[in-house]
Amino acid sequence: MDDTDKRLEVAERHIAARDTEAAICVLFELAVDCAKARDFAGAESCRNRMLEIDPMALDAIIRSGEMIDEEKKRAIDGKHRAMWSGLYNDLTMEEANALYFSMQQMSVVSNQVVYSQGELNQKLIFLDSGRLKITCSQDNTEVLITMVEPGQLVGNDTFFSSTVCTTSLIAAAPSQLRYLKPEVLAVWRKDQPVLESKLLEFASRFEKVSDILKAKTVERRSPKRVRVNGRLNVQIVNSNGKPVGSPFKVDLYDVSRGGACLLVKILKKEAARVLLGKRLKLGVFHSSAGVEVDLDRTGTVVAVQFYPFEDCSVHVRFGEAMTDAMIMDLVQLG
Repeated sequence: MDDTDKRLEVAERHIAARDTEAAICVLFELAVDCAKARDFAGAESCRNRMLEIDPMALDAIIRSGEMIDEEKKRAIDGKHRAMWSGLYNDLTMEEANALYFSMQQMSVVSNQVVYSQGELNQKLIFLDSGRLKITCSQDNTEVLITMVEPGQLVGNDTFFSSTVCTTSLIAAAPSQLRYLKPEVLAVWRKDQPVLESKLLEFASRFEKVSDILKAKTVERRSPKRVRVNGRLNVQIVNSNGKPVGSPFKVDLYDVSRGGACLLVKILKKEAARVLLGKRLKLGVFHSSAGVEVDLDRTGTVVAVQFYPFEDCSVHVRFGEAMTDAMIMDLVQLG
């Protein structure tokens, strides 16, 4: 049994003996020692235990929280903080700590693929050192879109709106990066409610990959999309084509030989994200003119764009392409 376990055992004995004051004393000192040793999980655990046994021990609870935050601030890598000062300088100490300690580190070697075009990737990547390249595959040719230098963000297209990668990210040199996963946003909304909006504002300063693609006139949707008006029966299916859950109705917004855009009533971003990567079977189309036709197409949800208080757009890529004749029929029916 190490020293921490022994001290926790002492605190529990005090609690069992109903000597709450002594237990708070032991837990406070242990929280401080854990924080100084950069065992922040242990420090937070001690502080949470104080809250459990005596929520009114405010002096010890508040002081331990302040000391934990101070030690976290000291633990933040100075070079990283300087690199991203444009973000950190806009944050409170608590927000800066929440951001930094939510990040995960990753080292990559030259030519290592960080993520590939067509994959699900929702990491928001902070490049601390090295170089990365963003490429796009078109007509079996890999096209260089742009280079990513230290101090630049990658992934703001996919982190804040659920979509598959339209490009690949590859290390052009040995690189050190940190990244966030979207799950941290739910934690922040509870503990640091302003942090997400501050991060979104900072990320908006960086050009989105989609905008770079447009500027370079790289057309990712080679099949032309046309507007269609009507309702559509949709069913989620598994990899074997078996129905999952109940069918539902959506609005068909536009369609091409390779895919379609559907509008769905979804009020929560988390619920919208559940659709990403799911297989959908598109069934009977009900045109605005009252005509019905069975599309009989199955595709994969490759992007979900959430619009608060409005329809959510769901982008589906077909497994089997539609013919131009089928598309023209849909347009004429609508």
